[in-house]
Amino acid sequence: GDYLGGAIAPGLGIAAEALYSRTAKLPRIELTAPPAAIGKNTVHAMQSGLVLGYVGLVEGLVARIRAELGGRAKVVATGGMAHILAQMTDAIEVVDPMLTLEGLRLIYHLNRQEEPMESEIPILKGRHIVVGVTAGIAAYKVADLTSRLVKAGANVDVVMTPAAAEFVR
Repeated sequence: GDYLGGAIAPGLGIAAEALYSRTAKLPRIELTAPPAAIGKNTVHAMQSGLVLGYVGLVEGLVARIRAELGGRAKVVATGGMAHILAQMTDAIEVVDPMLTLEGLRLIYHLNRQEEPMESEIPILKGRHIVVGVTAGIAAYKVADLTSRLVKAGANVDVVMTPAAAEFVR
């Protein structure tokens, strides 16, 4: 139940939006697997770089983290695009689309200094909760929140944007 650390990377949607908004001619694309790794047109090349590139990012990070831990770590993907990557790799074991919302609900109660209801204890015990922090104000509460979630039996990873991380340095 100890926080060991984490990794920070932009999400698939953010990366796709950056290509669209920060380049002159690249279109918005559907984030699906391309027909091949070598794109034969702009859309397929973007899908290859984004979707297959993020599959590689996940597989590479999972392999490195497992090697550093010296053993097996269960990989749970959450978020709106988790299913896209999960169907293309064996590195992701579980897709839990409600995990983020469950975590936010529990964090809300913990921030209000409320004890989790008895029915919520099993939800926390042994669960892997990823706390995403995007704003500096929220970064101030991360240490206390992480400590309280760990005490409730959860395994917690904290992921921060670079802007939020500046506030806790």
